[in-house]
Amino acid sequence: MDETVLLLRKWSISEEIIKNFLDNDISIENFKDLTDTYLKELCPHIGQRIILRNNIQDLLESVATTEALSETQFTPIMNHIRLLELTKKSQETVSQVFQFWMTSQIF
Repeated sequence: MDETVLLLRKWSISEEIIKNFLDNDISIENFKDLTDTYLKELCPHIGQRIILRNNIQDLLESVATTEALSETQFTPIMNHIRLLELTKKSQETVSQVFQFWMTSQIF
C-alpha cells in the first residue's frame, strides 16, 4: 500500500481521498478495475476525481506500452533460447531444428 500512497501524493491527491483508498483496500493493482462509480465513491470532489482518473489512465497506458515493447524486444531472444532447447533434446531431429530455425526471426 505504501507505493499507492506515494503515487497518490505525487499526483497531489488529498489525504482525505488517500484515506478512502486505504480504507477500501485499493492498491495500484486495483486501478484497472476502478469504474467511474467507484471513483465517485472514493473521490467525491470532482476536480480531484478528474485528476485521479486522468493519471490512472495515463499510468495504465504507460504500463501497456512498456509490456508491448518488452514482448517485441525479447521475442528474438526467446526464439534463440527455444532453438537451443531443441538442439539439446536428444529426441529432436535435425529437420525439426532446421524447420524451427527457418520460421523464426533470429537472424
